Amino acid sequence: MLKMNLCLTPMLFLFLIYAHHDAKSHSRRKYYLEKMTAAVTLDLFDSVEMMEYLFDKDKISIELENSILVFSCINIFLPTFALFELKFNKFHDSGEISPISFKFIYICSFMFFVNVPFLVLRLILWHGYHLQPWTILLGH
Repeated sequence: MLKMNLCLTPMLFLFLIYAHHDAKSHSRRKYYLEKMTAAVTLDLFDSVEMMEYLFDKDKISIELENSILVFSCINIFLPTFALFELKFNKFHDSGEISPISFKFIYICSFMFFVNVPFLVLRLILWHGYHLQPWTILLGH
């Protein structure tokens, strides 16, 4: 049940974005929304995939389990930066983005608080515990 609820997170994010922010076809705003939603959705699915390792508790240490939980929670929280960007960074009528952008903070946050830690955790899981994603899915 928990896994199913977590899998709904990316879809809920997409519904939230597209329900409140419309854009004209072929505008920079539309391109920005599509690019942002694709990246955030993939990162949220990545977080759900990392949590798959938590169901195999007898094979991983408590420290690794806690690390997965912490960085997955950070990954689920960080899309609020994207929502903050859309709320406070006004798009002009032409679809242009204002010069002040939170995009740099958003990209750096994801890179340093999600992508790099997930890479390190995956390396630890693959090399230290001999767990690959397909072994979790197949139940071996």
